[in-house]
Amino acid sequence: GFRARFEASSAAHRIVDTAEAAAAAAAAHNIVETIEAFESVRMSAFVALTILGRLIQIGRRIEIIAVWRQPPGEHLGNARKAALRQVSATAGEVAILAGALASTSAVQVFIILLGAWLLQYAWFAVPPCLGRFSRASMVPIHVEYTVTRMGELVMLMLGEGVLSLIISPGDAQGDDEGLACSPAGPCWAARARLAASFASAFLLLSALMYAYYRSNPFDRHHHAVRRSSKRGLLWNTLHYPLATCLIATGVFIKTIHPKSTKPIPLEYAWPFAAAVSASFLCIAVQQLTHPGIEVFL
Repeated sequence: GFRARFEASSAAHRIVDTAEAAAAAAAAHNIVETIEAFESVRMSAFVALTILGRLIQIGRRIEIIAVWRQPPGEHLGNARKAALRQVSATAGEVAILAGALASTSAVQVFIILLGAWLLQYAWFAVPPCLGRFSRASMVPIHVEYTVTRMGELVMLMLGEGVLSLIISPGDAQGDDEGLACSPAGPCWAARARLAASFASAFLLLSALMYAYYRSNPFDRHHHAVRRSSKRGLLWNTLHYPLATCLIATGVFIKTIHPKSTKPIPLEYAWPFAAAVSASFLCIAVQQLTHPGIEVFL
């Protein structure tokens, strides 16, 4: 009964999957490069499509609440109670997001989005931190699946950096005042600097990828998510600042790489160094969460 309704062969749920994915893609399509363009009709469309995606998620959980039955002899894990908690949190998020429809600036929308995220995070994180949760009312997560999906998120963020590096408009024809470029030929010194910049940026992104996968085990018995609820929560939470820093690294690479034919201005160099340092710091703290800090004391 219940399992058959959520199998991949279910046409109804494939349609729901498609609708949710389409809402997310359409919302992302309205995120444009300039704030002025976003604050036109695109801002309202982004908020409305985001709310639509959340309503679809609520519909999924309501179906679980309606059709789920406790298996005989099973006392741990209650999908109905877990779904009810998620419906409550998502409904609160929708109520907050609805306020963004009346916003007149992108800054207001961003603040409301942050508030909606904080509500969801508090609903998810505060009870385990206070010890106020029952295994009988929660559905256990699949550790290997969670680790793999988080790894794919990091790879996606790193891929944005590689894409920014590839499509950045390199200027090898010499806006560098210190290079004597022949009108009849290219500036080989400028090309060499651009090549060195490209190789360095690619090696840096590769080092971030290696550090992440080297620091996080894939065996569930050695992972923080399995060994401790609080350390697992910290490991999961660190992906938010890590993803932000990786995106910032890619943005600064796209900005700095075309300017690498001459000394990089400090207003670009310092934020770039801060984003890279914060990325490695997040990865290092994640590595500490698996055995626990007490091992190193």
